[in-house]
Parts: sequence; structure tokens; C-alpha cells
Amino acid sequence: MRESDFVVRYGGEEFVILFRETEAHTAYDKVEAIRGTIGNLAISVPGAGNAIEFTVSADIAIYPIDGSVAQVLLDCADQRLLQAKQSGRNRVVTGDWTA
Repeated sequence: MRESDFVVRYGGEEFVILFRETEAHTAYDKVEAIRGTIGNLAISVPGAGNAIEFTVSADIAIYPIDGSVAQVLLDCADQRLLQAKQSGRNRVVTGDWTA
């Protein structure tokens, strides 16, 4: 993460990351790296037996391609996150701009 990036918790288990002045493919690479890093974590909990493993379902919405106001971008991101979860989780979903 760069000092210019902005991370907030949004909802119960959701986070929003704002990558300022970042190309779509670079944002995708960053989110995939985050997903991979978290996927490689195994946290031991005393008395629980097995370590806890994590997965990340994520999406990318790009300004102004996917919307030019915050609520439209968040709605787009929410739809893509639902798609990621319905597609089996542990993946990053993007728009047509990556084709």
C-alpha cells in the first residue's frame, strides 16, 4: 500500500481501498497480491486445533469508467463482489475494461 492509498471498513466484513491515480491493470495486480498474501496466512488459535485460513473475494470499480460519483462506484463494486461470492469466492471480479 502507498501512503496515498485509502483503506476503510465498509460494512461488516467488507473493506474499500481507494488507489489514487492508478491504472486498472495495476489496481488488479495490487488486489490480486493482497488476495494472495491473505490466502497464504494461517493463524493458530490456542485450543482450536487447526490453524484458521482466509480467502478474499474482491472486485474492482474504476472511476470514471464504472461511475463518476461515489454511490455509483460503490453500487458497481457491490454487484461485482456479489458476483465474486456467487462464482465460488476467493477471486477478483472486474469489469469489461480488462478485456
